[in-house]
Amino acid sequence: MKKVDFLALLNAMNIGADQIKKIAIDTGFLIRKGLIEPADILYAICCAATHGTVSFNDLAAKIDAETTVSVSRQAIAKKTSKESCVLFLKKILALVIISRIGKEEIDSLRRAGKFKRVLVQDSTIIKLPL
Repeated sequence: MKKVDFLALLNAMNIGADQIKKIAIDTGFLIRKGLIEPADILYAICCAATHGTVSFNDLAAKIDAETTVSVSRQAIAKKTSKESCVLFLKKILALVIISRIGKEEIDSLRRAGKFKRVLVQDSTIIKLPL
């Protein structure tokens, strides 16, 4: 998937590039303007995650292939190793889930009880926001 298609898919869910940047700033993932845009890292992580094993080198190569920015694997490692990166990705995931599930379904899930954990294919546990 090309970056343009990825951003169009997010736009279809009412998640624009400006909103992604605002979430990055709010979570501390983006502190100052740099070479790497938050949407670029989000795109690279999402694309690489569908292919199985992900390395910093793969992420850097994906960003380099889709943008005019050449970035090192060390820069990606530094950027993604922060707690703010995890928080940024959680907020984006929450927006995607909310856009895909109707208000009625969310309310019925809340009434039924809280999910204690969510198991993703490889048993990764992600705590859902309230």
